[in-house]
Amino acid sequence: MFNWNDIRVLLEVARANTLSGAAEKLEMDSTTVGRRLQSLEQQLNTQLFSRVSGRLSLTDDGERVLEYAQSMEHAAIDIEQITRPDGTKAAGRVRVSTTRTMARAIMYPVAESMTKDHPDIVLEIDDNVQRVDMMRGDADIALTCYMNHHPRLIRRKLFTATGGLYAAKSYLETHDRPSVSFDGHKVLAVAEINLQTGVDKYFEENVRGGEVVLRSSSVTELMRLCAEGRGISLLFHFAAQKRPELVHLDNFPDFRLTHWLTTHPDLNHLARIRVVKDAIFRRVAELRIEMEYEST
Repeated sequence: MFNWNDIRVLLEVARANTLSGAAEKLEMDSTTVGRRLQSLEQQLNTQLFSRVSGRLSLTDDGERVLEYAQSMEHAAIDIEQITRPDGTKAAGRVRVSTTRTMARAIMYPVAESMTKDHPDIVLEIDDNVQRVDMMRGDADIALTCYMNHHPRLIRRKLFTATGGLYAAKSYLETHDRPSVSFDGHKVLAVAEINLQTGVDKYFEENVRGGEVVLRSSSVTELMRLCAEGRGISLLFHFAAQKRPELVHLDNFPDFRLTHWLTTHPDLNHLARIRVVKDAIFRRVAELRIEMEYEST
């Protein structure tokens, strides 16, 4: 019979990719975490992790064991939920992964409402995520600008945000407004990071000849630099329209990007997950008009 504490070690090491990160989460020291992991590997007679560039990565056997470990974790959570005196009440930790832009617009207001309406739910928001592996347990809920196509995951469309090219008024005071070619212009480009959102294609078709001076995956940082007059960038209308120093280059077409909410099928039925999802969709409904703003 496996020790549940060893299974918890496996789960947290898989999430943190380091012994120290897992130790911090488990409130243990790294030596204890390493010893428990070694004990589990000996019981299973297989290596669960390999060390690559100072980080621990799951082996093929580790990936298979992790899936069962996650099922055990979810079952333990369910047992705890139904055996509480208030078993029908939504309570517990909900981990949400998203981008900084969506965290500010959606998740932080949701967290505030959770504090008031559902104080027994604790939200953990990771707002610096570009890719999240739901099947490895990276998060309970993910808000992303791409669709995760894993067949077991449960996906719902959040909204389709529109964006366009923007430049600061100060930038346009020293540069001609681009019409077709971007020759002589500085471009602040969006780093795709293999998300297949269509951003690269948009730049190829519409931003020809410009000098790319920066690529960043942070839309917030791109907007800040654009507002400072550092160059032209592709920004979401709902955010850029709030910055009076920015000018929309409306002679170029809009860009559309669908955002998704994804949950793990083993968690989707839990009361706390449903409560947080409902709060997210209520917040999106409040913002939909400005998020789906299109230039005219």
